[in-house]
Amino acid sequence: MDSGSRTCAGVVETAKRPGVSVTGKKGKGKFDAMDKVLKDRPARKIFNDAWTSELLHHFCADMTGEWRLRGAQLSLKFEGPWVRCPACKSVHRPVSTIQHCLDCR
Repeated sequence: MDSGSRTCAGVVETAKRPGVSVTGKKGKGKFDAMDKVLKDRPARKIFNDAWTSELLHHFCADMTGEWRLRGAQLSLKFEGPWVRCPACKSVHRPVSTIQHCLDCR
C-alpha cells in the first residue's frame, strides 16, 4: 500500500480526495478490526448483525456501495490517557478489557 493510503479498522483512508476521505469495503461495510476485540464468534456475529448497520447509519454516508466517514459526526478528545505500542508505534486510547495492541497483535 502506498503512503497516500492506509487501513484502519477495516476502513481505507485515501488522500486522493480533498479533505478526509474514508471509504469502507463494498457491500455491508464490515469492521474487520473488531475481530481483534471480540474473540468470541457469537459476539462478533451479534456485533456484525446488530451494531454495524447502526454505526454505519450514524457515522457514515453510503457513497454507491462504499461508506464514507462523516467527519461532522465525530470528535476527538485529546485530554485523558493515551497509550503507544512499542512495537508498531500506534497511538490510541487504552481499553481496560484489552491488554494487547489493537493494531499489531
